[in-house]
Amino acid sequence: MALEECPACSKEISIKARSCPNCGEPLAQAWDVAVSKRRLKNHGWKTLRRIVVFLILLPVIVSIFGNDNEPDGRGITIPVPTATKSVATPPAHIEATALVQMTQAFEGSYSQSDIKYYLDKALVTFGEPINEDTYRRAGSALVVMRKDTGVPEMDILRCIAASNAWQYGSFADMAAVCATILKR
Repeated sequence: MALEECPACSKEISIKARSCPNCGEPLAQAWDVAVSKRRLKNHGWKTLRRIVVFLILLPVIVSIFGNDNEPDGRGITIPVPTATKSVATPPAHIEATALVQMTQAFEGSYSQSDIKYYLDKALVTFGEPINEDTYRRAGSALVVMRKDTGVPEMDILRCIAASNAWQYGSFADMAAVCATILKR
């Protein structure tokens, strides 16, 4: 036999009773109100639990089904900041020379498209034009940072592309910051 508390006197009584034998409180309507309150309270907690579980799982879901358009296929997604200056697309023959030199000078084996992908992201962050001169200066800065710190150029470049680099003033300054952080 199931027992419940009387809403009036808090004594345990049978849920089949029509009134409380201790205080005489009519129970038919009181049971309905008590059960409704308990269900509402339990429903609120269930909803809260569902929301918390969803919020915990949201980053996992986003990381699984998120945008993965990185050329080297490592599964790292980097937000692309918008350019503050208009950036003209250079002719293909202009960018080949500096990129070829970078593929030869950079530590590790990276394709021109991998280097171009991160370099363009980093240069756009600073509002720098995408041209041969900018590529040469950026490549030189990265090689100097590798020689000074021992951190590979592509690691520095990925760090620059992934950060809010515009706060540091110039590409070379951000390369130094990233190299210092990655050296640790």
